[in-house]
Amino acid sequence: MFFKSQKRVEEKIALYCQKSEECVKLGLTLITDCIGRSECDKRQDEVIKVHKSESVADDLRREIEYFIYERSLFPESRGDILGLLETLDYIPNQIQESVKMLVEQRIIIPQLLDGELRQMAQITQKSAEITFQAVRNLFSNFRDVLEMLGQIDALESEVDKIQSDLIIKIFKSDFEPFQKILLRDLINELENVSDYAEKAGDYMRIMIVKRMM
Repeated sequence: MFFKSQKRVEEKIALYCQKSEECVKLGLTLITDCIGRSECDKRQDEVIKVHKSESVADDLRREIEYFIYERSLFPESRGDILGLLETLDYIPNQIQESVKMLVEQRIIIPQLLDGELRQMAQITQKSAEITFQAVRNLFSNFRDVLEMLGQIDALESEVDKIQSDLIIKIFKSDFEPFQKILLRDLINELENVSDYAEKAGDYMRIMIVKRMM
């Protein structure tokens, strides 16, 4: 019964990862679809979809936490698992915040930023996907997870470079000063997603070291 319950937790965590990935994909798709368009404030249906997917992931996280405490599972690493879930939860949360900022503040993303912003979104999505895949493998294959954590670090560095290039491009442009500030803030919000992925990776690295000792 004990091992069956732990297996069920692992399955719930895998489902949480799936729903979080869906949230990231929905949010990044909405953001890139808004490049060069002026009516993204009217896309409330898509914002609601992002919110719902984030909410489902959040509910799953709480369900996992309750299940772990209720069944007294993973006593030696319960705190680590719960801490990892809390860290991971910043990823879909940050995507939701980025989408809300774009739509609610009626930010118009100029076509000039298309190439760099799409590249940033693609790398951010890849970083999130690898992070959640690492979580799925955390209970079974440390070697593969460690390799994935290195990839997450490398992708975060790529996003940092694109973020810097975008901000330089924005402030060298002839956009209105207020638009420059809004665009900079949106870019910074989006960059936080890969930062949180890296933090989750660091958390997993510590968990692996503990379990190997």
